[in-house]
Amino acid sequence: MRTSSIVGAAFLGIATGLRSITGLAALSQAARRQLVEVPFAWLGSEKVAEGLAIAAGAEYLGDKLPFVPARTETGPLAGRMLFGALCGALVAEPESRAAAMVAGVIGAAGAAFAGFHMRRRITQDGAMDLPVALAEDAIAITFAAAGIAVASFRRDRQRRPLRAS
Repeated sequence: MRTSSIVGAAFLGIATGLRSITGLAALSQAARRQLVEVPFAWLGSEKVAEGLAIAAGAEYLGDKLPFVPARTETGPLAGRMLFGALCGALVAEPESRAAAMVAGVIGAAGAAFAGFHMRRRITQDGAMDLPVALAEDAIAITFAAAGIAVASFRRDRQRRPLRAS
């Protein structure tokens, strides 16, 4: 079992809990650049990577709107948990896949609730919502980047080496 797969999945799950498309978008971009290996080649295709990047950008904009449902409501939370599990499955080696999926789900659910309550608490104390939301965007992107970095760490020499692009 690779610890880096599980930690990477947890970090991608956290990113997904804060912004639901960020983990998958980051994975797609990393696969496109051959920084990580994923079991589905189409995930690293230019069209999919661009589409997920556009979807993530739209989510970043939409998150700032007052009528968007809370991420802790059943539907949005279930979607985040599903995407967290998917991120875990995509970055893990076969022997670590189940544990990585659980890590992705826990990261997504935990971050969804933590982000929701943190943002609500800070804005209740008088802070404007937009700067808090932008900080949350930055945190999601940071966790996604950390998840990719950790998941791309390879101990075995039998797999093809990463190439810089």
